[in-house]
This record gives sequence, C-alpha cells and structure tokens, in this order.
Amino acid sequence: MFPTTSMHFRLTEAATGALRRGLALLLIGSASTSADAGAPQSSSVPGMVRVTIEVELSCPSCAVGLERRLRRLDYVADVEVSAPDAQIVLAVEPGRHLDLAAVWDTVRNAGFIPDGLAVIAIGHVTEMNGAPALALAPDFALPLVESDGLTALATGVGDQPVSVSGRWHPPPEGAGRLQVESFEVR
Repeated sequence: MFPTTSMHFRLTEAATGALRRGLALLLIGSASTSADAGAPQSSSVPGMVRVTIEVELSCPSCAVGLERRLRRLDYVADVEVSAPDAQIVLAVEPGRHLDLAAVWDTVRNAGFIPDGLAVIAIGHVTEMNGAPALALAPDFALPLVESDGLTALATGVGDQPVSVSGRWHPPPEGAGRLQVESFEVR
C-alpha cells in the first residue's frame, strides 16, 4: 500500500518543525558567538588582546582597502574602522600576537601615515637582552621601554600574568618597544 497524502504531510510537518528548532538553535548560537567576537580576552591567557591604529582616514575607499589588507594579517580576528575617531581597532585571536612592524608597514604601504599604535596585551614580565619585556608566548617577548615603575613592576609581580596597555614605538632600527601606560596584575 502506498503512503497517503496525509501521512506524507505529517512527515513534512515533522521535518519542518525539526528544521525550525534547528534554525532557532543555530541563530541563538551564532548571536552569542558574534557578540563575543570583538570582546577583549577576559582570561589570563598570554597574548595580544587588541591593537588600535591611530591614523587619519579621510579617503573612505582607501580605508576600505586598508581594512582588507589588515584582515589578511596573521591572527587578526576582527577589524573595526572608525573614520570619525581616526582609528582602526584590530581584535587579536586569543592567545596570539601580531607582528606590530607588519601592522605598521601594512598601513604605510597602503598610503597612510600612522600616528601611533596602542596595544593591550597579557603576559609575564621578563628580561630580554638585559631590558624588560613582556613574554606573550614561549618564543616571543615584546620589548618594553625601561622606566623606574616598570622595574618595580617586574620585581613585584613575580610570575603572575600582567595586563599591560601602552603605545608601541616603531623601530628606527632593531625591534620596536612598548611604552607602558598602565598595567594590572591578573
């Protein structure tokens, strides 16, 4: 005996209900992840959290091209352009770090002149070549500009993770350095 039309309709109705429930779950799941995409890391996982590029963005089509180039950089999770604020905010993949010289060069190669880079990072204060640094990974440390407060920070925190914010100075030669503006022991 062949299935009747009503039985076929019930299967379709059941399938439609399952599809609706699955779609609702998918939408709820994607809304919760997209809201967290640009949020800073809340844990103590070492890495860069956010890099803010201060740059004049008077040419909208040029800014779109710059945004596209910045999205291609390794470990960039999101790019947010704010022409009125003259800044571009790069969200960094959790536990990763950006090559700040590559960010600087990308902006310059796109025809813009960056005014500065503001960095928020989590790491451990260490020493590199006799100077303070912020270890973000076993194989990478961000050199810091030496200061009296930084020396006290280095001796006071031990091996605890530290959240640091500051301005990165591009290198005239060698590696760039981060001028620490604030820090918080995690």
